[in-house]
Amino acid sequence: STGWYQRRVRGQRTNQMAEEVKDLTAQLKALQAKLDAEASKSLAAAEANTALKTRLASECSRSENLAAELERCKKWNLELQTLSEQEEENITNKLIKRLTALKREKEELAMQVEAEEEFLTNSLQTKLDQLRREKVELEIELENEQENIFNRLHKQLSTVTAETVSYTHLTLPTKRIV
Repeated sequence: STGWYQRRVRGQRTNQMAEEVKDLTAQLKALQAKLDAEASKSLAAAEANTALKTRLASECSRSENLAAELERCKKWNLELQTLSEQEEENITNKLIKRLTALKREKEELAMQVEAEEEFLTNSLQTKLDQLRREKVELEIELENEQENIFNRLHKQLSTVTAETVSYTHLTLPTKRIV
């Protein structure tokens, strides 16, 4: 009876163990399925991670290229700005030189005009003085001529008057005194 009991207990234990094994096997299969699903998810995540790492590397490379391009553009912009400033300075210097030359030329022309005006003024003053002297001489000559004409006419008038008086005396009968 003890053997039977032991066998029965062993049988129950075996059944129990078999049930537990069955449960554990089912749990193991469920866990294996979960593990396979998680492995699949992990593989997909690893692939996604690899794709993201590849994309990150690509974006980092692109970022480096863009940073290098930006740096080249900044240098180019700085060079252009420097060239532009130099060109502006050259143009400004040329314009200042030209303006200075034009001012000098203007001053020279003003001095030439002033000298020409002074020369013309002196020339005209000399001619005016000469014309005034000639006018005075002509006025004196005219006066003398007028005086000569007046004297000659006066003389002629005196002569004609004297002749008229003398002719009148000759042609008039003499009156007798009675």
